[in-house]
Amino acid sequence: MTLTIAALITVIQFWLRLATFLHGPLKSFLLHVLHNLSNDPTYNGLPQDPQKLYQELSTPANRKKINDLKNGTNGKKKVLQQDQVDALRPSTGNATDSSQFDVTLICILIINFTNLPAPLKGWKNKNPPATDLSIGAFVIRAREWRNYIHHTDPDKINQAQFNQKWTEGEQIINNLGFTYDTTQLKTMLLDLKYENVVKSMYLYLERKQDTLSKQQMALETKQTGAGYQTDGPGF
Repeated sequence: MTLTIAALITVIQFWLRLATFLHGPLKSFLLHVLHNLSNDPTYNGLPQDPQKLYQELSTPANRKKINDLKNGTNGKKKVLQQDQVDALRPSTGNATDSSQFDVTLICILIINFTNLPAPLKGWKNKNPPATDLSIGAFVIRAREWRNYIHHTDPDKINQAQFNQKWTEGEQIINNLGFTYDTTQLKTMLLDLKYENVVKSMYLYLERKQDTLSKQQMALETKQTGAGYQTDGPGF
């Protein structure tokens, strides 16, 4: 039986609301950090102006860094995909619009292209201690919050899990004095006329497509393997 869009939204409503938080306040918080919009004197952010951002990312040093992060060379972990590289330095012009970045890319830029002080246990530690209230620690928490949304089954999130993750999300953005009307977002109608709801539905559909592709590949691999087993005794 095929679900209508309205019925599907009801089934995945808790995950969908968390995804709107991801595309709204959490992303805004990270862009705030990336561009150092608070004018924090302890680090230098990247320019917010699209032309200046493109120029900054086009310096020889940063072009090399982008290449290393894409290919996993010179001691860098391979973390950039080609579509992310294209977003950093669009081939169609000389402007880089950071509002088009996803949360993962923003975190990569904060960690690798600003001099924001690392959390107490470093950038590689996925669970900063509760006592670490540094900006860097909250960047890591935001990244891991995003990973929860991307790796949790949208059909399985219940009310209690939703409330817990929503509170965690609010703590991430509020502890640094970043304000956002999360109350309105938490109760808004999940209507496709809202941009963040549309983005969240696209994310859901992308995940479903990826799951179906993996299942199809596994089935084909199993069938191929079964074929070899069947043919074996005939040799």
